[in-house]
Amino acid sequence: EKEREEQERFRREEEEKQRLEREKRAKEEERLAAVRKSKEEKEREEQERFRREEEEKKKREEEKRSKEEERLAAVKKAKEDKEREEQERYRREEEDKHRAEREKHEKEEARLAAIKKAKEDKEREEQERYRREEEDKKRKEEEKRAKEEERLAAVKKAKEDKEREEQERYRREEEEKHKREREKQEKEEARLAAIKKAKEDKEREEQERYRREEEDKRRKEEEKRAKEEERLAAVKKAKEDKEREEQERYRREEEDKHRAEREKH
Repeated sequence: EKEREEQERFRREEEEKQRLEREKRAKEEERLAAVRKSKEEKEREEQERFRREEEEKKKREEEKRSKEEERLAAVKKAKEDKEREEQERYRREEEDKHRAEREKHEKEEARLAAIKKAKEDKEREEQERYRREEEDKKRKEEEKRAKEEERLAAVKKAKEDKEREEQERYRREEEEKHKREREKQEKEEARLAAIKKAKEDKEREEQERYRREEEDKRRKEEEKRAKEEERLAAVKKAKEDKEREEQERYRREEEDKHRAEREKH
């Protein structure tokens, strides 16, 4: 009877001990699960923070790129506006120059016409005076008058021929001058167009270089972010493996302890 009581007491103690062990193991597993959950939540928060930082960084880079493109566009527009103003100023100067040349030419023609008219008026007056003198001298001066009229007509024709030649020479000079001015203007316009094209080509090259740099930068950022995610995943996996090993070691130790208790019993 005493042995049965002793065995019963020993059994109850063993059961109590096993219950306490089970409770201890359950609490330890809950603690480990809570630790693992806390670690996972911390890792998720860390990844979320990293993601938000990356998105914010990407957003700032995008805003910076957008502002740079706006600045380049504004610079380009300012250059084009300045070139248009320069060409407009050159065009107005050329028009003013041509208008001044035309006015000068018209004044010269008017002056030559006035000289010609004055000469013709003077000649008409001279002829009228001569005619009256000739009429006074009657027929005896007829031959002399006829010769004088022929001489005056020849002189007049020579003068008119000379004036026509002078006007024709002036017209040719003016045409040649206008031709040189047009050629000069065309060369200047071609030079300005070449300068404008060179500037536009340079701006396009600058924008293309900036675009390539931005693409390289984004690609490097993507690679860096991918590597960081791989590193975090590797760290997480290593932690989970370590926790599994820790739980497996704890399980084996519990099993060894229970086996030793059973063998002892």
